Amino acid sequence: MAGSRSKPQVSRVKLLEVARDRLAREIADCEARELPAIVRELRLVTAELAVLAGDTETGGTVDDLAAKRRSRRAAPD
Repeated sequence: MAGSRSKPQVSRVKLLEVARDRLAREIADCEARELPAIVRELRLVTAELAVLAGDTETGGTVDDLAAKRRSRRAAPD
């Protein structure tokens, strides 16, 4: 393996974070027909990051953020 020692290994989490950030930026600039595919990919990347971070379906950062969002929306102005 000639190229195996030329670059250090990048962690899976770091790669997913880079992908997540890029996809989030692309959403703002994409054409309408591209949006569903980009959003779908962003959801997959975000879900994989949550799994790697140890978040589960019940509890964890994702659910905490969703609960905060619901409480903000339910609060009267």
